[in-house]
Amino acid sequence: MASAAAAAAARAARMRVAAKYEEQDTILERKLTFQETMKAKFKKLTVKIIGGNKMVKLAEEVNQRKGFVRTVLLGNYSWFVFTNSNPVRVQAKRLVNWLWFDRIVLFLIFANCIFLAMDDPTCKDECEKTNNIKIASEYAEFVFTALFTVELVCQSIAKGLVFCHGAYLSSPWNWLDFVIVVTSYQFLLPGGGSSVSGLRAFRALRPLRTITGVPGMRLLVNTLVESVPLMLDVLVLIMWVFGVFGIVGMEMFMGKLQKRCFESAEPGAPILKGWENTVCSGSNRCPTNTSVCLDTGKSPNNDYTSFDNFWRAFLAVFQTLTLQGWSTDLMYHVNDGSGHAVSSVYFVFLVMFGAFFALNLLTAIISAKFAQIHAEQAEEAKQEERRDRKCGDEPVRRGNARRLDAH
Repeated sequence: MASAAAAAAARAARMRVAAKYEEQDTILERKLTFQETMKAKFKKLTVKIIGGNKMVKLAEEVNQRKGFVRTVLLGNYSWFVFTNSNPVRVQAKRLVNWLWFDRIVLFLIFANCIFLAMDDPTCKDECEKTNNIKIASEYAEFVFTALFTVELVCQSIAKGLVFCHGAYLSSPWNWLDFVIVVTSYQFLLPGGGSSVSGLRAFRALRPLRTITGVPGMRLLVNTLVESVPLMLDVLVLIMWVFGVFGIVGMEMFMGKLQKRCFESAEPGAPILKGWENTVCSGSNRCPTNTSVCLDTGKSPNNDYTSFDNFWRAFLAVFQTLTLQGWSTDLMYHVNDGSGHAVSSVYFVFLVMFGAFFALNLLTAIISAKFAQIHAEQAEEAKQEERRDRKCGDEPVRRGNARRLDAH
């Protein structure tokens, strides 16, 4: 029994030792696994860091290149040469922002228009050499072209020509100025541009510079352009008025304006004197017992005042909507030919609905759009001034409305 107990104790001791070693082996394996795992993670982290550094360097390089492009092409460089601190650009900005700069340019525009009005296009060959006005106009052409070129160069240096923020050519109004100045150099061609007579038509564009020179005119033109989409629906309504009232007028008054008072019913009898353009029948009767009301086949005012076809009716409706001569030249003739009751109802509805309602919708749209654009321009002017101050540029004068080229 004692030997059996000793053997059992020894076996239990061996099992404890084996379990202890097994536990140690498990712990060791766990440590090795943890170390290998950490090494693997460290390796991955190292790769990420190295790769990240490369990406950071690559991103920095890209940003530098973008910064170069943004600075030179889209930023502060004008003509790819002049920075904001460049003395030439600084002086150009001061000149452009000078309060009298726009006034002088506007004076030159009006003076140029005067010389264009004095020019006689029929004066050619020998007349050009002896006509003092023609000679003065030719010299003035070179002077104005040079002065407008100086203005264009100063504006483009101060703002940038194309790529800069608020560049000269970013405004459609300046596109017009640019085209006019460039086409002005046709007169430097041999023969004063006479060999390219088609280009001489661009001289007619010069008075359009008054639009760019007068801020109020630009505001009005912008209002009209931006009002067009809103006016389309109203124009559809107006065309509906033309169509409906034109067709109704045809049904009611067709052929009613062709009768006149003749001295007798005999063939070839003349129209009663003083009644050549007066319609009879309806509410207007011939004055004597011997005169008769007969069909002549022609309407008053050389057959234009009538409702005999849709186009004549369309013209009659248009004349009524303008409220110019519609009563004496149109409504009275219709009254004489068809009677007061029917014609009065027709013209009352046409004037009330067409002239007083439909056409005034156009005025209301333009007025509302004018107020909206005026408020937007004032707000954009404030934002532009704040942006100039933030960027360190010389702020634009309040009185210099031409600087609002974004409008």
